[in-house]
Amino acid sequence: MEARDLEAYDDWLAEHMEELVAQFAGKVVAISEAGVAKVGDSEIEVYRWAREAGLRQPPLVLRVPTEQDFQSVL
Repeated sequence: MEARDLEAYDDWLAEHMEELVAQFAGKVVAISEAGVAKVGDSEIEVYRWAREAGLRQPPLVLRVPTEQDFQSVL
């Protein structure tokens, strides 16, 4: 993944993190160019889906933090 791709994902995450936490806290999501492409319970599940889907560009896969995660950092 190139730096410009990572920057685009970073921008998308900054804009949508509150929505992700509200909808998918504690879940693993795959973010593609179009947004949330897959939601699962484990990284393995989501990576397996991405491989089988044959996506043009690999998605960004991350575990969505919970509200408690944010509070523990503060």
